[in-house]
This record gives sequence, C-alpha cells and structure tokens, in this order.
Amino acid sequence: MSKNRKRYQNDKAEKLKAPPIDIPSFEGLPGPREVTIKATWTDEEIAEALIKNDGLQYLAAESIGMCKSTISLRINQSDYLKEVRANCRQTRIDKAEKVLFKKTDEESLGGAIYILKTIGKDRGYVENNNTTFDPQVLEQFARLMKMLSNPPSKNEDS
Repeated sequence: MSKNRKRYQNDKAEKLKAPPIDIPSFEGLPGPREVTIKATWTDEEIAEALIKNDGLQYLAAESIGMCKSTISLRINQSDYLKEVRANCRQTRIDKAEKVLFKKTDEESLGGAIYILKTIGKDRGYVENNNTTFDPQVLEQFARLMKMLSNPPSKNEDS
C-alpha cells in the first residue's frame, strides 16, 4: 500500500472518530428497578399467578417475572395449566353473568334483550333477520295503519 493511500485512510479514520462527550452523573437518581430473574417456574407457581390475575396471562407472567410468550408456551404444554386457565375464564364469565343478571333485576332493557338472545335461545328468543310475513297479516296491518292515519270525523259518528 502506498504511503499516500495509508495517510489518506488515517486522515479519514481520524475525521470519523466521534468527539469525546461528557457523560452526566447519575448520582442521587433512582437506579433501575430490581428484577429477579428466575430460570424455571413450577406449574404450581404459574397456576397461582394465573388464579391471582383472573386467568389473564400477561398479568400472571408479569407478576412472577416471566415473559408473556414463555407463560403461553408453558400453558400450552401443560394440561394442568390449561385446566387452571379454563377455570379462571369460567369464573370470569360467572362474574360477568352476575353483573348482567343484576342489570336485568334493575329492569335494564339492554340486559334483558341480551339474556333472551343468548341464554333464552332454547325458548325461541333468537334474532332472525330473515323475517317473512303472512300476506293476510300484512293486509290487516295496512288496513289498521290506514284507519289510524285517517280517524273518523265527528260527523260520521252521529
């Protein structure tokens, strides 16, 4: 390599060097929060975290210092943890039903309609957008609407 080329490379490298910077002092500031890293968790520890967090995986993982993807993987690998998660979800559904039933006891129309459309399906309370009408019923309805829109005058009554 020629001397000129070597000098050019050294000059270029010198220009690319970052200037020194002053790093501020962090004295007196709170340090990073302490995190306990644990390599393995037992199924019982994960189950307890799931129960305490109503089956919400991300909260359970956070509460024991586990990654969300790790807890998901562990649950999918364990029938016991799947059952615990399912039980937690059933408990949450029960709580939601309790709130809904309370609303219907308070005569909430929306709550009543929701219950009829879901739980009352076996009694025929289903939403059906494909409604067909009997032509005779439609004709009677049309006559009724015509009568209501044109009430008889007082002269006709006497």
